[in-house]
Amino acid sequence: AGFAFAVLLVGSDSLQRSVRLPQSAVLVFQAIILLTILFAEAMRTGGTGRLLGVVRRRLA
Repeated sequence: AGFAFAVLLVGSDSLQRSVRLPQSAVLVFQAIILLTILFAEAMRTGGTGRLLGVVRRRLA
C-alpha cells in the first residue's frame, strides 16, 4: 500500500509539472485513483470492510 501511494504521489506531481495542471485538478485525480483502489480492494476481500459495517449498524 505504501508503494502504491508513493507511485501515486510521484505520478501526480510529474503530471502537474508536465501538463501544467492546477493543484486542485491533481488532487481530484489523486482522489479518483485512491477511491478506485479502495473500492477494488473492498470487492476483492468480499465486502466493504468492518468500519462501514459498524457505521451501518449504528445508523440503522
